[in-house]
Amino acid sequence: MVRLGRVLAAVCAGLSLGGAAPAQEIVTLAPSAALSCMTPPSGERGLPTYDAELVMRKEDGTVNVELTFYAPDREPLVRVLSDPDFGSLVNAVLAHVKKLRVPCLPPGADAARIEQSYVFMHHDGRQVVARAPIDTADAARRLQAGCLKRIVAGERPNYPDLSRQDEEQGKFLVRLQFDSATEPPKTIFLAAARYPKLRKSVEQFLPGYRLPCLVGGPISVDLVFNFRMEGGARTVIKDMSLKTFVASASDLRRPISFDLSALDCPFDLRIVYFQPFLANHVYEFGASLPQRRDFLDFLGSITLRLPVSRQLDVLGDDFTWNVPCGTINL
Repeated sequence: MVRLGRVLAAVCAGLSLGGAAPAQEIVTLAPSAALSCMTPPSGERGLPTYDAELVMRKEDGTVNVELTFYAPDREPLVRVLSDPDFGSLVNAVLAHVKKLRVPCLPPGADAARIEQSYVFMHHDGRQVVARAPIDTADAARRLQAGCLKRIVAGERPNYPDLSRQDEEQGKFLVRLQFDSATEPPKTIFLAAARYPKLRKSVEQFLPGYRLPCLVGGPISVDLVFNFRMEGGARTVIKDMSLKTFVASASDLRRPISFDLSALDCPFDLRIVYFQPFLANHVYEFGASLPQRRDFLDFLGSITLRLPVSRQLDVLGDDFTWNVPCGTINL
């Protein structure tokens, strides 16, 4: 076991003295409203039942389904996308997804379509894995989010003179919801540094955004603003091994089992850290392989075991590693 003190020493660096811009932004598409409000919550959703007889007979498989929600209080219409030979596994999935709802779906709105996959593995300690659900409209939303623009002068919030004088630094994670292509967004601060003058500067900056290519329903975009002084103190995430990253995690849902040798190892990944506020972004260098999806989702869910005061400091930090061959069993 890696002790907490060693974890923090590996994860955090106290100072970074290089020059930097006063404020900068990182833009990412926010989770869709349907995914955000789907009930039961992910931690309470459970998994399909993997019948003991099927386990004994080693009947494995992946069941892919499309869930269409037409009303906030009705169970989804289910379309099975996977091999019909997995009949018994499909029945288990159908029984499981009947309890899912999208309560925030407005009356008269377009249906919400969610793709969900369940992997049944008799040899795996988890036995059943639910992959992260995908809103089928997200691909189109991501393209629309790419047209985010400023309609007023200034590409960054003002760094107030008094804040510079007091050496105030900090990050702000803000969600912008666009309901119209021509109107300013609604804004929510998901996380914020403790300095009121810096926050006020961000608040004054946000109404200048527009999403001119918006078509259809609302789209939310997450932005990170980072106010930092040249030569100021920094807390950053150092590059680390996969072993250290997993050992540094808090609240892992066990059992955890991955055969990295089945993922075309070794391979390189880049992680952009957003937890505990948002899922981490995980990028593959080179080819993106579908068999790695469960593993990448797992890495996206990891929150490092850091003091609460440090979590916002490292928001948006990135690091890379080479994933070796082998196994992970926790």
